[in-house]
Amino acid sequence: MPKHSEIQSEGYVGVSYDPVKRLTQHSRWARANSRPYHHDFKHALTSGDYIIDILVCGSRDYCMDLEFRLRPATHIGWNIAVGGGGGRYSHGLTNSKSYKTLRNLRHRARLSGIEVCEEWSGEGGAVNFDSFYIDKIKDTDLEVYIAHLGIGDVASPDTIILATKEESANFLSIKYNILGDNVQRSVTSLGKALGIIPNTIVCRLRRGYDIFQACELSPPPRKIVCFKEKQFEYCGGLSQESLLQFKADYEMGGKMTELSSKYNLDASQLSRLSRRFQFTRPTVEDFCGSKFVVYANSKLSADDYKSIKRMCLDGVSCIEMSKLFMVSVGTIYNAVNKLKWKEFTCDRALG
Repeated sequence: MPKHSEIQSEGYVGVSYDPVKRLTQHSRWARANSRPYHHDFKHALTSGDYIIDILVCGSRDYCMDLEFRLRPATHIGWNIAVGGGGGRYSHGLTNSKSYKTLRNLRHRARLSGIEVCEEWSGEGGAVNFDSFYIDKIKDTDLEVYIAHLGIGDVASPDTIILATKEESANFLSIKYNILGDNVQRSVTSLGKALGIIPNTIVCRLRRGYDIFQACELSPPPRKIVCFKEKQFEYCGGLSQESLLQFKADYEMGGKMTELSSKYNLDASQLSRLSRRFQFTRPTVEDFCGSKFVVYANSKLSADDYKSIKRMCLDGVSCIEMSKLFMVSVGTIYNAVNKLKWKEFTCDRALG
């Protein structure tokens, strides 16, 4: 190709964050005929007969202004467009792990009504987040979580939670009643109330601190509660009377979601209480020897299931049993399926 010595009228002038990558894109587009090019520039790209030189490094605005002064009109040199106005900001991180993480964060925040802080938004957001990613996340198993944030909250370095997938299942689902006002609070709410960064609390819990140590609080005095002539130490928010009522509701088959609302405790906390104090559920044994729980709001009681099991063995149909128990045929048929009566076929059930 002819040697170009006059930059204002010869050759191709462009602005790029990554010149080598940009030139590779031009070569690919020229071979695919997907973009219009000056015929000499296209020949140089496809043949590889060209020389690339970096003229100046500076801010985006400065480089775009310089390109406009060198290419103020169309079809100057190998450029077919006016310089300075056709390009857009490029951070050069599109294929990086940090930018994919930021893009996923922005998507989840938009779906949840959460705002992303100015530091991670706008033109410089990707570069700022890349610095945060390299400092906090790179070469670790940590991931960014914002599920604890609510509508209108702001996702920022101080409010997001960094945790592994296993740890997130514990930290994000559990709420704590430790401030003495009988209010369940997440890690984020505790951080706001106590002036502690939520991720600091999570890191302390990860290191083995209990929730009081993680929040820099003194633990409450322990109480002695009695069940089945056994004594247990307990420092939770429920009194002995509330625990006895919870025991009665639990052993009647109450659902954990309903009991959670009634006692203002997380369902996982109630499950741990029931295991610790050895509460039992009303269960029914199916035909295969397994057991399942009969909930309090079920249309059929545990005794009804046992009666249905006996009637199945006697060959009574679902229609007859529905009339006896005053429920629909579908309810009886679902009960039979729950009992896992494999030989009780549909034809026999509806016969």
